[in-house]
Amino acid sequence: ETAVADGIAGAYGGHPAQASSQSAYGPDGLPILNRPDEPQTAKASGPATVRQVRLSAADPPMSMIIDLTAPAKYEKHVRNDSGYSTAIVTIENAKLDAAMPRHMVFDRSIFKDCDITTNSQGTSIAMHTDPVANVAVVPLESPPRLLVTFTPVTQAMDHANSAP
Repeated sequence: ETAVADGIAGAYGGHPAQASSQSAYGPDGLPILNRPDEPQTAKASGPATVRQVRLSAADPPMSMIIDLTAPAKYEKHVRNDSGYSTAIVTIENAKLDAAMPRHMVFDRSIFKDCDITTNSQGTSIAMHTDPVANVAVVPLESPPRLLVTFTPVTQAMDHANSAP
């Protein structure tokens, strides 16, 4: 088992649509996956509630969207095992909306299912997928949400093989 952990990635920064050198998106409109984590800011405004976990509308989806009621600090961890990966996003001091299920089955694209747990530290969302090479979390505003983008191992290998 291989574990990759990124520390606290911080509260919401600037809006990704803003044109700045710190934009979460590149000139092609896709999220920048290898951008270093930004320092935490003090913009978080109290405990957030996880309202919904959903796949992006893209076909096939390669991202998961976590809808929140307020900006929140988070941590990301990725575990790679034989034949599958688990990406865990823990949202600090977040509660789970009472209507949210604790287990969701997707069976679409690389996504299998996810388990959601809450404790005194916050809410953790464990997304079970086909093997992934990278997972990036991009905080978005208006409305507050986390965009979790996955790069499948096969896509990363294709990109590496096509490099000059």
